[in-house]
Amino acid sequence: MKKISLMLVMALALGACSTEKTEEATTSSEKEAVEVQEVNQPNEQSAEAASEGRFAAYEFESNDYDFGKVDEGTIVEHTFRFKNVGEVPLVVQEAKGSCGCTVPEKPENPIPVGEYGEIKVKFNSQGRTGSQSKTVTLTSNTNPEKMVLKITGFVEGSAQNLKNMKGPVRQ
Repeated sequence: MKKISLMLVMALALGACSTEKTEEATTSSEKEAVEVQEVNQPNEQSAEAASEGRFAAYEFESNDYDFGKVDEGTIVEHTFRFKNVGEVPLVVQEAKGSCGCTVPEKPENPIPVGEYGEIKVKFNSQGRTGSQSKTVTLTSNTNPEKMVLKITGFVEGSAQNLKNMKGPVRQ
């Protein structure tokens, strides 16, 4: 009888210890999950504002840029400047170029109402000759949530590339 009572007390003690550890682990996991959620979704307040019909809004100085004529191999850089004229801080979740030659850089932090932000774009003209038209699509807490910026121009091929052209060419 004493052995059974002793075993029962030990089992309860072990169970209580493992329950405390499980609760600590759960609490720790919950904290980590909340931290990850906050990092991955910096737009929680914006989602709440959107449900109330309040949005951020871009006002670009210009949403297109013509770089004119450049020689092949030139890296064209342009900064699109905008103001947040909305009702809540503007969060740019994604800035995506139309191809690998067009690389945008978005602001990492929310742009407060009335403040300015920038989208920096680099276009690498290497291997791309002739008329060029590239886009950068922004996804943000605006309505509509997508905005397209455009970069255009003409890339003149190098003399070496013209010599290596194959096919019929009029002289």
